Amino acid sequence: MTMNKRQTEYIALYLFVFGAILLFGVLARKFVLVKGYDEFSAAVGFFATVVVLSALFISLQMTLNELLLPRMEKFLMRFPAFQKLEEVAVVTEVSAVVVEPIEEVVDELRDQIKLNHIKAPNIEDCIENFS
Repeated sequence: MTMNKRQTEYIALYLFVFGAILLFGVLARKFVLVKGYDEFSAAVGFFATVVVLSALFISLQMTLNELLLPRMEKFLMRFPAFQKLEEVAVVTEVSAVVVEPIEEVVDELRDQIKLNHIKAPNIEDCIENFS
């Protein structure tokens, strides 16, 4: 799985979660209006609901990422099936990172040469010397 695809999945997940939070905020606003309060109170109810649910989501996610996931990973790594999954994931991530387009490398070297005022060697001379 490439990094770009993973980022897209995270964006989709967060949009879904915050969409649900906004839906709860709209429902809270409608509830306040049905109870007979004015528009300002309904807006306060909407924003309060959105802020509280967003804070709850963020704190829950931080708690899971920092406290629970390392312990779960340590527990699950005792089993051979999960150790094989870990090896496959590491190999996939490394192979995606190692390959870098040659154009980027050449452009980076040219930029370094220009910044350091180094006289660039003639490529044809290098090829002749190498042969």
